[in-house]
Amino acid sequence: MDGARKALIVANDEYEHDGLKQLRAPAADAVALAGVLGDAEIGAFEVQVVRNEYAHVIEGRIEDLFSDARSGDVLLLHFSCHGLKSESGELFFAARNTRPNRLGSTSVSADFVQRCMRASRARSIVLLLDCCYGGAFARGVAVRAAGDVNVLDSFTGERLGGGRGRAVITASSAMEYAFEGDQLADDHSPRPSVFTSALVEGLTTGDADRDQDGWVSLNELYDYVFDRVREQNPHQTPSRDVEMQGELYLARRSRPVTAPAALPPELQQVIDHPLAGVRAGAVQELARLLNGGHAGQALAARVALEHLADDDSRNVASAANAVLATADTTEPPETGVSSPVRPEPLVDLEELPSGSGGAGGITTTATEATAGSGGHGRWGLARLGRGRGRWVAAGLAVLLIASIALVVLRPWSAGCRFSDGFDGNAIDGGWEEVRIGDGALKVADGSLDMSAPDGSDINEELQTAPKLLHPLTGDFKFESDLTANPQQLFQSAGVLLWNSADTYVRLERSYGDVGAIIFEYRLNGGPHTRIHSPMSTDPRVVTTDKTHVVLQLTKTSTSVSARWRPVEDSQWRELGTVDMNLPNTTKAGIAVLNKTGSAIAYNAKFDYARATCL
Repeated sequence: MDGARKALIVANDEYEHDGLKQLRAPAADAVALAGVLGDAEIGAFEVQVVRNEYAHVIEGRIEDLFSDARSGDVLLLHFSCHGLKSESGELFFAARNTRPNRLGSTSVSADFVQRCMRASRARSIVLLLDCCYGGAFARGVAVRAAGDVNVLDSFTGERLGGGRGRAVITASSAMEYAFEGDQLADDHSPRPSVFTSALVEGLTTGDADRDQDGWVSLNELYDYVFDRVREQNPHQTPSRDVEMQGELYLARRSRPVTAPAALPPELQQVIDHPLAGVRAGAVQELARLLNGGHAGQALAARVALEHLADDDSRNVASAANAVLATADTTEPPETGVSSPVRPEPLVDLEELPSGSGGAGGITTTATEATAGSGGHGRWGLARLGRGRGRWVAAGLAVLLIASIALVVLRPWSAGCRFSDGFDGNAIDGGWEEVRIGDGALKVADGSLDMSAPDGSDINEELQTAPKLLHPLTGDFKFESDLTANPQQLFQSAGVLLWNSADTYVRLERSYGDVGAIIFEYRLNGGPHTRIHSPMSTDPRVVTTDKTHVVLQLTKTSTSVSARWRPVEDSQWRELGTVDMNLPNTTKAGIAVLNKTGSAIAYNAKFDYARATCL
């Protein structure tokens, strides 16, 4: 049963202290964001807005939000205000009564918010910060506050336990300002800030639904906001720190999908095959996609079925027409881009209450049909293993017997997105197991324990390491959170991109004669090349004693880049880029290596593995 979806929007644009500039954007931010989050057809959140209140009132509302939550709830907290720092570098959010020389008693500290988040029973928490944190700014643009502080550092530290996830998204990085709208609009009414405008636009238009499945995930929304903010002002760079297992869906797509998603290339090959018997084998899979939950693929399946309905083979045409006849009779939207229809705001700017030192604020509630526990299955907790158990054509073998074509379908991964939080007691059905021995995999307590016997390696001579591989299409980022403590020569664990034994990329927490991060690759049967090795004598060695790390590979059409970070640190360490043209469909995965000669198995633990689209 899904939990409640609750959002608290804190907007402060009026300040009693003369040293704090009055802002215009926060009130508009509150109206716009409350409207889209509270819309039952988009965000389906129960929204509270607290505007221009004293610090103790804001803290009370924040504590109520987190303390009253249940484990299945999704909580969202948004700040639109000045961001200030103390002399010791602590981050504070300015309230109506904030005095810069008394931040501890007159403002809301990031530490207070962090403690409330940690103590909450809610398993899915999103924090959005539209504040600034110092640095250079573009001329002629209103900015918020000053002083350098790394906001993400204020919200790291202990991981939220018990399978919980949390995400922090900020309007700017540590050395930048968060920009308000271009002063005043033509009608002299305030505009939302650049950051919040992008949030609202992405949700309202549905353009943040980048994979066109009809839902806007947290990662999709961040990617959309990042691009939109950078387009409008290259001096502002949104940042994020996400510790979330699986996908968290923040909103429904607000309008129908207008362009079909790309069909899996293997399925398209079946559709285009010269043998009618093979083409007929595609109809059943297209029927599954047509009735599935991915709106873009459903539209693509309908287009393909309409094409097959005119096939010169009577059998193929009849099968396609039969599927179309029994499908939903609702006409699909015409392809093309339509003008976005913005929902009416739930509150008017003039009617938005300002602080009184008491219980001011507004509450909006999504309709019962979609909000709370009765909503769609994607509302609620971060969903683990998106696409779990789905089977589509990842390849085919055509066997001609007595002129009858038989099509064999194998599991595959749709698109450039995948996530497995290793929930339950088994891995996601989409993984391909390679050289996995008996007892080598164990899924328990939200993690995967993977074991490698002695002699396990990946290089020109040996391909003996156990691997889990998952096919992905297009450009993507693939990462995993893992715990590895190698102690002997050439023990390691990490992530990889895999095309064949001749072409692959490895990124691992390793041990040579020192603990290190290694980045290695092989291209088109060439030599196994180490960019960063685990040997202390190598000047390129990247040493570390951290055992709990996050490793990430980014694949584009022309290159692969690598980076890593300790799990408790939000700052990524870049490792470099390799120029290589991997196929459009490439397998991403995890592996454990143990070429020690000790005859003792080596284990590593993976908390999640996920891919996101670029």
